[in-house]
Amino acid sequence: MSGQHDKSARMLHVWLCICMFLSGFSALVYEVAWLRLMSLTLGSTAYATSCALAIFLLGLAVGAYLGGRLADSLSLRPLKIYALVEVGIGLSAAIVSPVLAAAPTMILGFNFHGSFGQIDPVVLIAIFSCILLLLPTTLMGATLPFILKQIGEYAPPHKCFGHIYGFNTLGAVFGSLAAAFVGFGYLGIYRTIIAAVLINCVIGLLSFIVSLCLPRFTKPESKCSLPLDADLSSSIKTNTSSENHISLGLVCLLAFSSGYSSLTFEVVWVKLLCIYNSSLTYAFTVMISTFLLGLGLGSLIYEKLIEKKDKSTPDRLLRFANLQYLTAIASSGCLIGIPVCLLLSMRVYRSHGNILTDPFHTLQILFLNSIICILLPATLMGTLFPILGTMAASSGQRRFASRVGIVYAVNTLGCILGSIISGLILVPLIGSYDTFQLAILLAVLCSAWVVSKDSRLGRNKKLAMTLLPVVLAICFYLFVKFPFHHFVHAFGKDRMLSYGEDTTGTIFVIYFADINAKQIVVNGTTLSTTVLPARRYMRMLGHLPVLLHPDPKRVMIACFGTGTTAGAASVHPEVKHLDIVELSNLMIKNGSLFSDTNHNVLKNPKTRVYIADARHFLLAHNTKFDIISMEPPPPIHAGVVSLYTTEFYKLVAARLNDNGVFAQWVPLEDTPAVLWKMMLQSGLKVFPYTSIWLPFSGEALLIASKSPIRFDTTEIRKRILGSPTVQASLKDVGFDDPESILSTYIMSDKSLRNFVGDVSDVSDDRPSLEFFFPYLGACLRNSDILKYASLGIPEIVHTGSNFNLEVFKRHKEALVLSLTIDPAMSKEKKKQIFDRIDILEPDNNMYRFLRKVWLEI
Repeated sequence: MSGQHDKSARMLHVWLCICMFLSGFSALVYEVAWLRLMSLTLGSTAYATSCALAIFLLGLAVGAYLGGRLADSLSLRPLKIYALVEVGIGLSAAIVSPVLAAAPTMILGFNFHGSFGQIDPVVLIAIFSCILLLLPTTLMGATLPFILKQIGEYAPPHKCFGHIYGFNTLGAVFGSLAAAFVGFGYLGIYRTIIAAVLINCVIGLLSFIVSLCLPRFTKPESKCSLPLDADLSSSIKTNTSSENHISLGLVCLLAFSSGYSSLTFEVVWVKLLCIYNSSLTYAFTVMISTFLLGLGLGSLIYEKLIEKKDKSTPDRLLRFANLQYLTAIASSGCLIGIPVCLLLSMRVYRSHGNILTDPFHTLQILFLNSIICILLPATLMGTLFPILGTMAASSGQRRFASRVGIVYAVNTLGCILGSIISGLILVPLIGSYDTFQLAILLAVLCSAWVVSKDSRLGRNKKLAMTLLPVVLAICFYLFVKFPFHHFVHAFGKDRMLSYGEDTTGTIFVIYFADINAKQIVVNGTTLSTTVLPARRYMRMLGHLPVLLHPDPKRVMIACFGTGTTAGAASVHPEVKHLDIVELSNLMIKNGSLFSDTNHNVLKNPKTRVYIADARHFLLAHNTKFDIISMEPPPPIHAGVVSLYTTEFYKLVAARLNDNGVFAQWVPLEDTPAVLWKMMLQSGLKVFPYTSIWLPFSGEALLIASKSPIRFDTTEIRKRILGSPTVQASLKDVGFDDPESILSTYIMSDKSLRNFVGDVSDVSDDRPSLEFFFPYLGACLRNSDILKYASLGIPEIVHTGSNFNLEVFKRHKEALVLSLTIDPAMSKEKKKQIFDRIDILEPDNNMYRFLRKVWLEI
């Protein structure tokens, strides 16, 4: 009979491990999906993300605490309650997710000054969303205590804590990878959530069936459970006589410290490595998955190789201190490994292109960088919490689930605080490297305190194990500084004008003397530059919508960058109010470095600056604009796709006046054809009048309106000639007259719809631009869309306007010639092209610059 029970116990244990793996898998799918959905309402700022993450973690903490108490107090079989919890997670997730997705639409339906008075509906929806999330996340946090309580029926729970927690964490690894690389790209966000819901419901139903078939196990003998050592209570100075309380208080303190340190390390690792791994969601997923993989492996390694060697609670405490010392050493080495990753990444990227042209090779580099810098310290870190969980579960058979739940909850609260303090306060205040070093110092101090309380160690050994590590950590913090900006020269030469960090990332400005241009690099990606071709399309983003609008009084410019677009809009005398919306305050501070190209727009009395996410700003303000223009970062980067979806364009349309004009950068270079058409499809679904303009190679502009777009040559010529500043601003980038501006027009309305075809749009649910792996294919070239451009009178030209067709054709031919130059052409062939351009455009700054660049290659 005993043999049959042992077999049943083994089979049940395997099933519980599978359940914890799948539960961790679905939990990470929910976390990633819900954070994305909440960002659509709260915005993509670090504060909004931290708020959403804190709500998620808070639910886990509450669930762990309540779950532990219920597991110890309820008489029902724990597996049966666990089954109900899993089904509850699935059902509540299925209900909560559509509400989160619909929140922006609900906000648009509110009257800002109606029944809610002056209360911001965005705040109301955000609070409501957070309350909704507490139900499923609380249920998630309760799963571990119930599983351990079930294990307690047939085995000592402290003997199983390590691998149970490890399997749960490994499930989270695969959940995050599956969501990013498979789910969101192929299924969409909501269908991915439904897949996770099915996982929860299936394991819940199967667990319920298993619970009905289980025999009653004989309780493990008490000798399997290790009581608190008297040695421990004598080594801790306290007035209480209860050893259990002493142990739990100490374990909770260490759990809080461990959670704080782990989230600090994760936040800073991701922040530092994204400079070299890029800001793609795939890169973030790889880094976070590597961190979770280390935690999971550390849990399994602890139980297999270390746990059996510790026979008492003081042994485990000393082990905790020693492993935390090793974690600090490995983390210190990580700071040295990160610059190595920089050099490796730059060398590889230069020789193999970007992720759109060589995705799988780039992914190999992402994984390699993450493994080099994260895996070892994360694995060592992963051994720490299982030690604490084992101590909580080992002090007697009664109410051990409550103790584990409390320790888990406190550890999670430490994670919340670590994320908020490190990401939102310390990094902007003292920088990523100093934040990282400070976390190492705090971990060493915590370990030294634990060692100092062990009465079994001799005085000399205790001094060696406390004083020496602390002194080394202090010296490391004070004297070993990593001049990060020195490594920036891997991106190029010349001098750095500005370097800083804020909640959005690491931002620096570099001056290149050979081309006399400044460049903004954010998290390792060049986002804006003052080189003439870039100035040309950015000036167009400011000038063109203003010139197309009959009476442009109020303008909104989102994504400030160098301020070139905002500056172009500001010089028009018709514009009376200019609202600049920028996510990074540091970017605004750097604006003065570009005053020569942005017309010193930040000093213009028309200008008002808002530090906010553009989508959140439009949701939270019901101001109507005549012009909304923006140049977001590349839409393949994390979170940026929310500014390219159909739902966002609906929001823009709601904030435009009836004859308002919307302008947006839609990158053409290295973009797969289907993705580019999907970008345009989103605009076409919302705006009945949409056109595409191509002022420079790979840099297309989307111009859209709810009213017909008409290019009135007479009125535009009058405005240009009427303002010397506007005329000079346009001439600086190669636009001499209205016909030269119009020459960049490609197609609109019906012809554009025929070009796009029946491809799907980009939506909040299907953010294809960010999760682009399913859509990789042949990239568009300038020639692919130039063939749609007619040399005749464009259909958007206002009837009866003073339009010079011959001048237009001359400008058009010069532009087409410049856009079709191939790097593979011989220098002689390029020279012939520019000789022809010189005949067509003898005094054009743009083509003079291009001639110099192309013929000197």
